[in-house]
Amino acid sequence: MGNICILDFDGVYQQEDFYKSYEYQWIDFTDLKGVNGYCEHHSLFEIQKAILPYAGKHLSFLGNGNYHYIAYLYLAMIKEPFSLLHFDHHTDTQTSLFSELISCGSWLEKALLQLPNLKHVVSVGVRNDQKKDIQPSYQEKIRCISEKEAVSLTWDSIEPLLKEEDVYISLDKDVIRREETITNWDQGILSKHKILSFMESCLQEKNVVGIDVCGEYAEDMGGSIIEQEHAYFINNGMNEEVVELCERMGYLL
Repeated sequence: MGNICILDFDGVYQQEDFYKSYEYQWIDFTDLKGVNGYCEHHSLFEIQKAILPYAGKHLSFLGNGNYHYIAYLYLAMIKEPFSLLHFDHHTDTQTSLFSELISCGSWLEKALLQLPNLKHVVSVGVRNDQKKDIQPSYQEKIRCISEKEAVSLTWDSIEPLLKEEDVYISLDKDVIRREETITNWDQGILSKHKILSFMESCLQEKNVVGIDVCGEYAEDMGGSIIEQEHAYFINNGMNEEVVELCERMGYLL
């Protein structure tokens, strides 16, 4: 049975309602300090404790892209060899400026270094100029597909790269064009239809052991009330489509 988990760091999901027709778990982190972008050790431990009961099959909404590092915690709980299907406009393999901290830009590097069950990574929709930044030491494990390549990509090209039967899906909505979702990072050019179709094929053909979604509109972005309401509206719609897909494919049964 899949769990829908709403991780509340900044109140953004209180502006949306996509989850309210389903059973869900609400995990409140609004009082937790040192978590925005970079995460301090004690806070990471508190997050880990809170999400541990949902270590199995889950659909977790993490907030805006600054909290994407939580994907690392979910990956660390997987006990069998698996592949990661990573939709993102950024590689998330940067070396952290502060080695003792995990960040939204370094979590995948940490996972590649520290999680032996993570065997292969397929990153789809990465910004064209970032693909070259993948370090040679990771290139045996990670296949990075730029947004330019991904425009004409089919599932038949992705599936052979996911060599394990178990697959974890991590979606940062900044991979999607701004007309269809609004995030707090620079965004790509892919359509939500393409991303959802890839997720559907993966759910149909692989044993998906977990899914996380981030890329909400951050409340501190300084937009007008009209801009904020528009962002909440279209992001809510995208999140709803993800939940409906997971339900239709039997992932949440």
